[in-house]
Amino acid sequence: MYYQDFNRLKATLLNNIASCFYKEGFIDQADKFNDKALMEDPDYARAHYRKCTILEDRGEYEQAI
Repeated sequence: MYYQDFNRLKATLLNNIASCFYKEGFIDQADKFNDKALMEDPDYARAHYRKCTILEDRGEYEQAI
């Protein structure tokens, strides 16, 4: 139980870092940190949402869907 909570906490931190980079316009850095968040917790919905917005900004609509 604690291991899953710790992974979710790390995923949340990494996703927040990705969010900061995304809002500043550093899409590549945001994607890098978002991928790390997804590796920590593949079920984290916010990280999946951010991945879709990153792909959308890159013009990769097929992958975003």
